[in-house]
Amino acid sequence: MTTQPTPTTTTGDRITVLIPTDFYVPAFLGGGPIQTLKALIEESPPQYDTWVVCANHDLGESAPLVEQPNEWLPVDRANVRYVQGGLRSLLGAFRAAADVDVIYLNSLFSPRYSLLPLILRSLGRWRGADVLIAPRGELYPGALAQKPRKKRVFLRVFRALGLHIRTMWHASTEDEARQIRSLFGEQTRVLVRENETSLPRKARTRAPRSAGPLRAVFASRLHPKKGLHILLAALAEVTEPVQLQVVGAFADGEYEEHCRSLARDLPAHVSVDFTGAAARDVVLERMHDADLMTFPTTGENFGHVIAEALSESCPVMCSDHTPWSAALSSGGGGVVSPNTPEAWAAAIDEFSAAGADAWEAAAVRAGESYCTWRNEPKGRHIFELVRAKESKSSV
Repeated sequence: MTTQPTPTTTTGDRITVLIPTDFYVPAFLGGGPIQTLKALIEESPPQYDTWVVCANHDLGESAPLVEQPNEWLPVDRANVRYVQGGLRSLLGAFRAAADVDVIYLNSLFSPRYSLLPLILRSLGRWRGADVLIAPRGELYPGALAQKPRKKRVFLRVFRALGLHIRTMWHASTEDEARQIRSLFGEQTRVLVRENETSLPRKARTRAPRSAGPLRAVFASRLHPKKGLHILLAALAEVTEPVQLQVVGAFADGEYEEHCRSLARDLPAHVSVDFTGAAARDVVLERMHDADLMTFPTTGENFGHVIAEALSESCPVMCSDHTPWSAALSSGGGGVVSPNTPEAWAAAIDEFSAAGADAWEAAAVRAGESYCTWRNEPKGRHIFELVRAKESKSSV
């Protein structure tokens, strides 16, 4: 009989981190937060041992990810327990995680993988562990406007139970830190550290662009906050030919019908291909083949998909609701403001009319912008900041 490993508290210089999260690789339908978490683990200092507890299925799917659920399995630098079998199995996973040093929550609005661990800790489980919550942009106004009643109730319960006390927060930007403090008070402890990425140090170059219509791509989870409906409404007004490839799974049937209805009414010189969800390597390849990545998001705390596009030397046209505005304006692509169909139609027409030579030059600038960003010093890893109880934005 094989003895399964069990996470234990600090031994010598080893530090144990428990990460409950709804989805983890090989899941990919949950989008950027999965890749961000994977990079967070891969880029952590060598003395940190990471234990992940997640569901044994992908977002909106029922097929199991692994054939050995409810056991600790090595996945790259982490040990992962893919939970299957309901609440009892989940509680069993948390019982199997002995005393740990850090609990890192990859979301705020997850009843099973954020709220439940916080309640267990308030009842005495993992006493003494540092708790860090990464809301991943969930507290931006655009995100809170989606299903607002449910989120207001969640936040009311969260505060009433005092779960925000004795916790720290991981913000990827100073702006996100302000959003967190506006909800939970100015004395809230917030550590500001840009999200990790495992993308390459150098952007991938591309072959010369031949003539033809503009090839655009939209790659994200197809949710109202990501703004696909804004893009489709804009394409109804463009005068230049555009071929758009939409990569991702719809969040719900109502939004899917709305977007497909907009696509059906587009003029003949605009084509839209809904390709569905795709694995990360496929998404990267489609970005590499595109002249432009379009992203009218209503708010991102980081925007991993933007970094991915730039790593493929794909210029990004984006709303001004991300941390990437400066990098895009200085060469990585462009920023559209206000985030309206009219403004997007004008920006796309201008880019499309410039032609193949201009698109090729834009791709070179996008790759250069990516290399500059990717190789900038990022500072200490967030796990180290938690243990040191320090950050440039700590109160």
